[in-house]
Amino acid sequence: MITKMQITEMFPSVNGEGDEIGHRTLFVRTYGCNADCPGCDTPYSKGEGCDIETIEPQAILDECKKFNLKHVTFTGGEPFIQKYIMEFIEWLQQRGIVISIETNGMIFRDGMRRVHVVVSPKPWMLITKNRDSYFRWAVIGATFKFAGAPDDVRRIRKWFKILRLKKAYIQPWIDPKKTNVTGMRAAFLNLLDEVNKQFKAGEDIRVVPQMHKYIWLDKRGV
Repeated sequence: MITKMQITEMFPSVNGEGDEIGHRTLFVRTYGCNADCPGCDTPYSKGEGCDIETIEPQAILDECKKFNLKHVTFTGGEPFIQKYIMEFIEWLQQRGIVISIETNGMIFRDGMRRVHVVVSPKPWMLITKNRDSYFRWAVIGATFKFAGAPDDVRRIRKWFKILRLKKAYIQPWIDPKKTNVTGMRAAFLNLLDEVNKQFKAGEDIRVVPQMHKYIWLDKRGV
């Protein structure tokens, strides 16, 4: 069976967040999302102002060979709404490609133990109806990366405890079109100050900047 996937862009870069920061990778941005986040920094993942391309797995492998890469990061949008995402993952893994996926976590998929999954819920997603999915991601050891403002830190710590996370990342929620490097630095420091107030010693919460936005601001394809 020929499997296809809709994407809005595919490009080589480096992972800028979480456990895999600095890893060279091929980003594959899938089309469509099951969320409607205020201030979304990738509205084009829903097809706004960009072309939507339909690809087969071979196209991703060809790009990996072109840029001498062995790592692919599926991002979005929301990769798990793609019908054949699991088939793409298996096909690429069989050819030696290491897979990471960035997801908002509202959809749980089995069979992900050989995939590095980064669950990145926004504060408004931390509600009871999504609790089961987040629990299941936590149980299989997915990396949790929260994004929010200082006012969100109390809720984030609550879910850090509910999910019994051993480790998680938190970063400032930033719209790069509305700020500059100075503003992003201030947002990071304000977030850090609130994390220091809310989290206790021994709780492994790691405050990190959004590296891509510091370096490239709102530039696409990097």
